[in-house]
Amino acid sequence: MTKPYETRWFEEDAQPIWEQHILPRKDLINTYLEIGCGGGDSACWVLDNLAVEKAYVVDPWVKVSDQHDQTTYDAARDKAKERLQPYIKDGRAALYQISSREFFGRSSSELNHWDIADGTLDFCYVDGSHTGWDTMFDMANAFYKLRPQRRLKEEPEDQTRPGLIQGSKGKWYEEGGIMVVDDQNRIHHKQQAETRLATYGYLVAYTGRYQMVAWSNRQLVLTKV
Repeated sequence: MTKPYETRWFEEDAQPIWEQHILPRKDLINTYLEIGCGGGDSACWVLDNLAVEKAYVVDPWVKVSDQHDQTTYDAARDKAKERLQPYIKDGRAALYQISSREFFGRSSSELNHWDIADGTLDFCYVDGSHTGWDTMFDMANAFYKLRPQRRLKEEPEDQTRPGLIQGSKGKWYEEGGIMVVDDQNRIHHKQQAETRLATYGYLVAYTGRYQMVAWSNRQLVLTKV
């Protein structure tokens, strides 16, 4: 049976990068926010492979361009809801069928009592509408939710563990929260500025406030300083 496009895409283009850069940092990831769920492949990978206790999954499943028709979004929504139901039932995941603008504008009391306070989020995946302005909005809002680097009280026993940073005068730190941006190099679709506008602008505007982990043709991975 042929796998759906989004499943093939995740397994071939995203999963190898996540296995290389995200999986070794799994001990640092307890909370996860996904902007743009699609058929649920990335969210299920996180919940299956990382010790995530709280996963916020956000997607309105509404047509935003001529690339796909609404029936494609409807099918992806139904698939994602079915796949995520066991995680929702056991309390590890919550699904929000709203836009990221609505999500970031909600109060903690409206988020099933899961408050993503600024500076507490461990991992965010930005894979929303792919328009330039939406992507910039998502990256900027996610940045303030990501936790910053934190200084360790003691020198770590295993100093080769991924996610550790050695500072000056014997100080050690854990990396800040991780942000992954999908299709960060996409330029234009039917005359509309897309993800590249946001990622390049973000990297300039936030210079000195992040560390680059990986930059591939498809995925941008960075951590908050």
